[in-house]
Parts: sequence; C-alpha cells; structure tokens
Amino acid sequence: MAITPVNAQGAIQVIYTKTGGPVIYGHLAWATTSSDDYGSPDIYMSAGNTYYHTWPTWVGPGYVQGVIWTDRYGRLETPYVKVT
Repeated sequence: MAITPVNAQGAIQVIYTKTGGPVIYGHLAWATTSSDDYGSPDIYMSAGNTYYHTWPTWVGPGYVQGVIWTDRYGRLETPYVKVT
C-alpha cells in the first residue's frame, strides 16, 4: 500500500503480487476504520503477476488498510496503517 501525501490531494495505491494458487476473480480495494471499501474494477488474477490500482483522493490523517476481494476467499485485508 502506498499513500502520498498526507493532508493534501494525493493518492492511495493498493498493490498485490499473486505468488501461487489458482486464478482468482476479484478486485483490490482500500478502506478506513469508518468507511466502506473503495474498490477497483473486477479482474482475473493469476500467479506470477502483480496487480495494482490507484485512487486519487484527499489523504487525511487516520488509519487505512488494503483489501482484496476474491471469488474464492472473500475479503482478505492487511492490518491498518496509520497515516499521519
């Protein structure tokens, strides 16, 4: 997850590298402790590839997490990252 800059118009980027297993269908997303997920379009993801999506947004202080939604495993999430 990449977040730049804080307290200004910036971007949040979620990056996922699939290292093994079957092809999955789903999307990348991010969330705060007080918001729903902000998701990318659904895509097929296969082993050996890296996927990312960038959302232009106002980046304020707080906590954010990266999320991947899949047809096989549901919602998988990273721990929250503190943005200051």
